[in-house]
Amino acid sequence: MDPDYEQKLEAAVRRELNTLGELSAPPGLETRILRAIEQRATAPWHRQAWTNWPQPLRFASVMVLLVAFGGLCFGAWYFTHTTAFATAWESVSGALSGFDLFRRTLKLLANSIELAFTSLGPVFIAGIAVMLASAYALCIGLGTIYVRLAFGRRET
Repeated sequence: MDPDYEQKLEAAVRRELNTLGELSAPPGLETRILRAIEQRATAPWHRQAWTNWPQPLRFASVMVLLVAFGGLCFGAWYFTHTTAFATAWESVSGALSGFDLFRRTLKLLANSIELAFTSLGPVFIAGIAVMLASAYALCIGLGTIYVRLAFGRRET
């Protein structure tokens, strides 16, 4: 591959863009853009970006948001100490007990595989892996042959 390919490509693209010349905007586009910019600048404070709001209103809005967040945190904490939450938590934990069973089963299988590796030895496990891979390849190969025989064109 040519190491200067990107530089050559950039030069070729620049050459093509320079041959295009200047493009003119559609009539009336400039005036519409300038009018939109003026409308944004003269918009009321509540329609502008928050950083353009008057300082006292920004401070007040931050205070309102902090009080709302504090109230939300307190309400969530208070809700977790109610009997309704305890009842709901019991039903949810009962529904999720199946996931805990699945996790414990996977852990048991992992421990069993680790025990098999330590007690049988790595050479025996490698031999089993080679036999399984050979059986898999044999199944794929025979399946391919059977499909080709089944769907192959027959000459008459």
